[in-house]
Amino acid sequence: MIPDKLKKILLICFCIGASVSLNGQTSNALYFFWGAPQSTMLNPAINPKANFYAGFAGGFQFSNSTLDLNTLLKYEPSLDSSILSIRTPESTDEFLDEFANANFFEMHPLGMINLGFRAGDLYFGFDLNTRVNSYFTYPGDLPEFLLKGNANNPSYDFSSTGINIMAYQEVATRIAYNLSSDITVGWRGKLLFGMANLSTTQTTISFTGDFNQWDIPIQTTFNMASPALEEIENFSDYESLDSVDFKINTSDMAPTDALANFGLGMDLGINYKFTDQLELAASIVDLGYINWTKNVYNMKQDGTVTIEPLDIGSLDDGYIEALVDTIRSELTLENDQNAYVTWLPTKLFLSARFLPHPKIGLGLLSRTTYFDQKLQQSFTASANLYPLKGFSLSLAYSYMNRSFQNAGLAMMITPLTPVIRVLPMDFFFMVDNIPIVYAEEVNSGIPIPHKMRAFTFMAGINFRLGINRKKQQIKDEPLFYY
Repeated sequence: MIPDKLKKILLICFCIGASVSLNGQTSNALYFFWGAPQSTMLNPAINPKANFYAGFAGGFQFSNSTLDLNTLLKYEPSLDSSILSIRTPESTDEFLDEFANANFFEMHPLGMINLGFRAGDLYFGFDLNTRVNSYFTYPGDLPEFLLKGNANNPSYDFSSTGINIMAYQEVATRIAYNLSSDITVGWRGKLLFGMANLSTTQTTISFTGDFNQWDIPIQTTFNMASPALEEIENFSDYESLDSVDFKINTSDMAPTDALANFGLGMDLGINYKFTDQLELAASIVDLGYINWTKNVYNMKQDGTVTIEPLDIGSLDDGYIEALVDTIRSELTLENDQNAYVTWLPTKLFLSARFLPHPKIGLGLLSRTTYFDQKLQQSFTASANLYPLKGFSLSLAYSYMNRSFQNAGLAMMITPLTPVIRVLPMDFFFMVDNIPIVYAEEVNSGIPIPHKMRAFTFMAGINFRLGINRKKQQIKDEPLFYY
């Protein structure tokens, strides 16, 4: 069995790592800003109202599927304090029930530059984005093993454990075409230039043991690539990873190095005006790959480690060194430098929008993400309001990360001053995954978002021309006014 002290140490490290892991994808609340340039990133068939636009936006997002403060902590009245939710066998079981078979953390900084113009029935767009996708997945067996050991369950499967960090530049061209007055189709082609990647492509880790012996079969493959990594000579000769000295060196990078890790991608979309008040849409986003060829390192470990159960009193330097030597001797390390391919997290959007009034839009959105052979599903209901000249508001409510505690708010403002009218522009900001319920800190009364599992923020500015073709009717309205 795992000693209680060691279990607590491992669990605290696990929970801290889970709580601070930052990871994003573009927000669902952005989808129904039809007419705003940034919404075209989720459906290339969306056409902004302006004949020309230039937009700049940035932000961040983090998300995890399982953990929040309400899961990790419980208030104990007798102590007048919050405690970890694992103090009793009953509360431990409740804590473990929160985990699915596969769980994840993810983080995505958001940054984009958009440019577009109308030409008859065609709308052309150009986008420049810096993408950083960070994912960590882990099985529900992992926290159960850390908390309960193998006393009640002699075997565990950790094979869904994995990591994928991918940074790349995206240069894209979008074309939207009005097939008729009711149907618009869109396509975005993407050139992708990989900047850095760390990923696991195959992970098989299990655990079988009793009081006398632990058997841990391990088979895992890591891939690493970046033009900024210094090239390591005779990499295949290294016998252990701790002897490899990975160094970052950007001073010797040639301009062509940034083009070495090349990939292609595309988005597809369609909008259908079913009636004057009902619009349907569908899109597939980020269907593509990157082929990593520059400064590539492959590392594969294979074998079965057999060790005696850990004794917390024996964790001195000699014991740890002997344990590391055992793992080294029983695991076969294979190093290589073969090119490999990573796939983008592909997303499917299905939506319906109802327009009961020219200044009111109600929407429903389904979003399905497929990545690393796993599906993530979310649903969003949205209300878009245009109550005042120069002002638009969007309210959203989502089910995601196995939680209903996700509200969204987005606003776009057109300052109505003589100076701004010379250079038409709109400012917008968006906050998604806003917690709906809060707990109150007993002593200070400060509200705590105890059920928050994700958060998204984005802000930007859009310049546009040609939106007021009927100036007497829609003068100075926001970019996405209907």
